[in-house]
Amino acid sequence: MGNSNSKSQPILQAAEHGDLEGCKRLIAETTHDEFFFESDLMGRTALFMACQNGHLAVAQFLFGVGRTEDIKRGDNNGVTPMYISARNGHLPVCKWLYEVGAAADTRVESLERFTPMFRACANGHLLVCKWLFSHGAAAVEQHALLVREADEPASPPPPSAPPSADGSESARASAGQPVRGSMKSKRALS
Repeated sequence: MGNSNSKSQPILQAAEHGDLEGCKRLIAETTHDEFFFESDLMGRTALFMACQNGHLAVAQFLFGVGRTEDIKRGDNNGVTPMYISARNGHLPVCKWLYEVGAAADTRVESLERFTPMFRACANGHLLVCKWLFSHGAAAVEQHALLVREADEPASPPPPSAPPSADGSESARASAGQPVRGSMKSKRALS
């Protein structure tokens, strides 16, 4: 599959915008389906575009007309439909991709060096993170930390200790208070 041409643009645009009827019409009108399944300049296929934007019905249709290999195919940056769906929080699309053969445990990273789990966590898609984890996605410490932080309320700061009777730096430092010469104490004095 090569770069897009003027004949493939309509299917890419229809998929991107979730136009299921448009996708059906475009495929029915041609006998040269290779024109409709090439990628854009970034290597994104129509199925990729549908997944990126959460258009499950369009993705299912495109898969049904023979685009089965596109569920695992990455774009020019290594981004797969599972990665982009997780990053954008499209849980129903992630579940469907998994059902038809895409891996939830996608240890293969994009050229950005992020996994779908990391992107879903970083973008605050807790349900996607939990689903990916329950289906084998790596629970790297930073991923688990992001999920835990999103799931738990922030803890209140520790209470500050009263100043020591002698006001010594060591007593203040052990109580977690700023000491003379530290940036915290300089800010407090200004």
